[in-house]
Amino acid sequence: MEGTRRVPLESTETMSTQIGIPTLNRRLVRESERVRVRELLLVVLLSVTILLPVLAYVWQNVEWIQIGYRIEKLKTQRDRLVEARHRLELETASLESLARIERVSVDQLGLAPPPDDMVVLMDRKGLDPDPATASSRIADSRGRGNPQRGADGRILEAN
Repeated sequence: MEGTRRVPLESTETMSTQIGIPTLNRRLVRESERVRVRELLLVVLLSVTILLPVLAYVWQNVEWIQIGYRIEKLKTQRDRLVEARHRLELETASLESLARIERVSVDQLGLAPPPDDMVVLMDRKGLDPDPATASSRIADSRGRGNPQRGADGRILEAN
């Protein structure tokens, strides 16, 4: 743009009259910017008012579909776990089978059933799971009477 030069505008002239273009729209009055801003705000508010519910509806449907996929995935996982649990229960039952235990003890470990004169049957009522009363019963059976106990509850040695 070296060949062009700037010409200062005089107050009565417009750019179009300086260039030589006739001005046809001299009588048009430009509207106030406030009116245009107000119209723009009205259009934006109406657009938001219409688009916001549409976007909420679309978002809700997308979430609904994703949750449906998640439910199906969890159902499939649950079915696999139920099947695995069933298989493990069958395996546990077969491993706990008394016939299998006897076969393994005889074949692999070389154990044999005890002779009849070695088997001692005990009364379960005489067994006491409480260690304090069991130890006192042991002491009674040895003829010592009730054993002496310390502050912590341990049986003290009799001298």
